[in-house]
Amino acid sequence: MLGWINYILLTLTLAFIVWLHISMMMGRKKNNSKKISDIAYEESEANFARKKPLPDDFYFQPDISDLPVKDYADPKCKAAVKQARVLKLVNAKMIRLPSSMTNLEIKMDYGVANLETVTNGEEVYQGFLEALLSWAGVLSDNGDNEDAKKILEKAIELGCDISRCFISLAKLYLADCNKNSIEKLIKQLESGEIMSENEAVRNKTIAEIKKMYDNI
Repeated sequence: MLGWINYILLTLTLAFIVWLHISMMMGRKKNNSKKISDIAYEESEANFARKKPLPDDFYFQPDISDLPVKDYADPKCKAAVKQARVLKLVNAKMIRLPSSMTNLEIKMDYGVANLETVTNGEEVYQGFLEALLSWAGVLSDNGDNEDAKKILEKAIELGCDISRCFISLAKLYLADCNKNSIEKLIKQLESGEIMSENEAVRNKTIAEIKKMYDNI
């Protein structure tokens, strides 16, 4: 008799567990459906948002008047070509958002037509930073480390968040056994003052620079 009772209790317990699991799964599906529905609604609203002019502080005009621009005898040499690329891009229309914004937020605040304008402007800005790094790299390869440092330091001042920029600059400081400059660079990175958007990449960059510093 007890055996049957235990069997019935076990069956009821298992049935309850199965029911609870199914109920939880159904609840998750409902929540997910609600989230998807909310996202779809927000996207729809954003796509019909009225176009507004982008704020002036979205547009970025870098000042590179203090960079080592030179007149090269051979305009086709690598340094001249890289320099010319920077000088061309500096006058292009760049956009550097004052704070991180999603595509949805841009469409909601300024209209869907401005999303492409913002995207293109940000691409020009990133292309300009890459051009600075490329220019500095050629100068460094040519042994012109002082000018290369000036360009990399300027890139950081202009908001560069490319890991290669900081590591390249640290290597140039290392070549001069300039501990103070490396320490300052590490402190800036650790404070989040620079390269603030991607913590994982920033931490990896700090670790690599510290490894160089320990070998001085």
